[in-house]
Amino acid sequence: MPKLTNLIAVLALFLFLLAGCSQQDNPAGAVDSETKEISDDAWVKIPAAAGLDSAFLFLTVSMNNGETVYVHRITSAWNEANVTWDNFNSSYDELPEAAFVPDSYAEIRIDVTSLAAKWFNGVYPNHGMLLRQGASVSQYRSSEFFEVSSRPRLELFVSTPSGPQSFGIQETGLGEAEDAFIGGNFPTGNNGSADMLMVGNTFGFEQNALIKFNFVVEEPEEYCSIGDLVWEDLNFNGLQDPGEPGLADVRVDLYSCDGQMVEGALTTPEGYFLFDSLELGEYYLIFHIPPDYVFSIYDQGGNDNIDSDADPAMGATVCFAITAPGKYTSWDAGFYLPTIDDDDDDGCTRGMGYWKNLCRNPSDKLITDDAGVFLPLWLGTEGGQNSIRIGTIDEAEQIFTFEDDKTSNGIVKLCAHLLAAKFNLANGAGGDDISQELADADQFLAQYGFEHWQEMSDEDRRLILIWKDTFEAFNEGEIGPGACPEDQDGDDIESSSAH
Repeated sequence: MPKLTNLIAVLALFLFLLAGCSQQDNPAGAVDSETKEISDDAWVKIPAAAGLDSAFLFLTVSMNNGETVYVHRITSAWNEANVTWDNFNSSYDELPEAAFVPDSYAEIRIDVTSLAAKWFNGVYPNHGMLLRQGASVSQYRSSEFFEVSSRPRLELFVSTPSGPQSFGIQETGLGEAEDAFIGGNFPTGNNGSADMLMVGNTFGFEQNALIKFNFVVEEPEEYCSIGDLVWEDLNFNGLQDPGEPGLADVRVDLYSCDGQMVEGALTTPEGYFLFDSLELGEYYLIFHIPPDYVFSIYDQGGNDNIDSDADPAMGATVCFAITAPGKYTSWDAGFYLPTIDDDDDDGCTRGMGYWKNLCRNPSDKLITDDAGVFLPLWLGTEGGQNSIRIGTIDEAEQIFTFEDDKTSNGIVKLCAHLLAAKFNLANGAGGDDISQELADADQFLAQYGFEHWQEMSDEDRRLILIWKDTFEAFNEGEIGPGACPEDQDGDDIESSSAH
């Protein structure tokens, strides 16, 4: 009889898939998730002083098998009303957090303490959990199932100063939980309104179930949290778009608005950061540039939750006031890798005149956006006493213009040709042939400025001019990877007169 029951269930499942239910807006007998709103009362609130002891997921099995089902942490936000196989894009941690075997037609209990602790303690944001298994199929009641007691449920057991407490989270119609199943057989179809969750493999197509329970750990009354995301802005628009990944190990520093550093952190593997248990006050953030990246444009659009907040000139946000306790997680920074038009050859150099003209007339050249995508650049070691930080194209043009106005000052000439060389390096030119000169010149410029030229000995002046000549030869293609093709408009307009 059990075999006959399973056969009937499989045949029913085949007819369900054949009918194309994944592409219907509202399969028969299901709640329309497009109209379901999440009430403020839906969020189960855990006391701030609570510590998690254990957490259990409860599922009602409607089709069983003897194969292990794995529970994974979901790594990106999703919505049951529109999630599909394609737009979910395998957004889960491959390392499972728990496992179970659905070997009976009944409610089963799965220990998910390890996963819930990561949400509970703020290690990762709560995007829910994914269920997956191998070749066979199992099936469970969803949060849209008509009988509330059969819907998925999460139970949290915590310790508080007043004693142990437990919290049960289950969909009652307020939006306490979201779930859906997605499958490779209907990669663009949405099953968020189905009354069941399918896991496994059907006719060669993988099926995964997604479940999320809405709870929040309350902040202590006198404290707040600040943070959110550092991400790679693949389309350079300054907004967090679906599929754009977070950036790991990016340094973020929190300052009070009087300039005192409060705390520093590195982003998680998925790009998140959080400064927790902060006193109310006025703060700003500084984001440090990852190697080879530049800042995205900031304050784009009207949604502070998805824009970049770091001013590219200094990597800092505005000073903002936190006047009430809570979690302030709308402070983000976008970065991208500078790109060059296909018409430009990689691994070549251009003379100083090209970069000077580009700073004056960015729209006349073929580089995407303008020379500003390569900034900031340093003349001297970063943070050196006399080092010059070039953060804007106007500042870069000023360095090139100084070379015109003060041709007798060798340090001015060195800075101009060094800056052009650093633009070329940022543009993709290989710098092995000048690596030692770059290091020596940066060490020198960290200690000496334009005004020190007159104090230099003849030997020091000769060394400075040798560095200048080396960078000039590199920029003109006489050493290094070679000059870029000369058929670009105005590439070398001022090269010959800017020595």
